[in-house]
Amino acid sequence: MDPQPIQETIQTFLEQQSGLRPAPDDDLFETGVLDSMGVVDLILHLEEVWNLEFNPEDVSMANLVTVRAITAMVRAMLPP
Repeated sequence: MDPQPIQETIQTFLEQQSGLRPAPDDDLFETGVLDSMGVVDLILHLEEVWNLEFNPEDVSMANLVTVRAITAMVRAMLPP
């Protein structure tokens, strides 16, 4: 799947939640776009939009620090 629609969906969701539209490589925690409650909301949103099921090991700082990292994680979880 093309990463652009995934990235756009994630950016739009984060903008709606935080009021800030992050660039693909912005650190979401340093910029204040995400916090612990925001992570929970984001995971629930991703599960709903793409019918995914996250395991605890999927939810790591490395996978959630940027829009690009989240996009890569979602792409890896989607069926081919």
